[in-house]
Amino acid sequence: MSVAPIKSLAIGMIALSGAAYSAPAQPPQPAAADVKAAEFHLSLIMSALKSAEIPNDMKGGLFGCLYEHPLGDISSRVNKAFAANKQLKSDDPNTALIVIAKICGAPVPDPSGAKPAPKANGAGR
Repeated sequence: MSVAPIKSLAIGMIALSGAAYSAPAQPPQPAAADVKAAEFHLSLIMSALKSAEIPNDMKGGLFGCLYEHPLGDISSRVNKAFAANKQLKSDDPNTALIVIAKICGAPVPDPSGAKPAPKANGAGR
């Protein structure tokens, strides 16, 4: 058996596989204000992950959210939440971190320090 037919078949398959591949479309470039907001939101998440004052379950929720979702999407949702709630100060780090955590579904500690009441069906005991 000659190697030439196998070699030409392999070259043909490589050429076909290369022709079939198309690069994904590049997403549009974000506006400078969106980049600045995303930088702020990422810095808050990173600070929370490093802080000894943030509970581990909240850290886990923030990390999981950042791991599973693009930062641009998280930041966009945070910006929309602030736009819909004008009474909240978007430049306040504590408020922004709570909004980020809520959007991410991360547990947020009760500011009063009160423990949540047990569920009526006995769960949580």
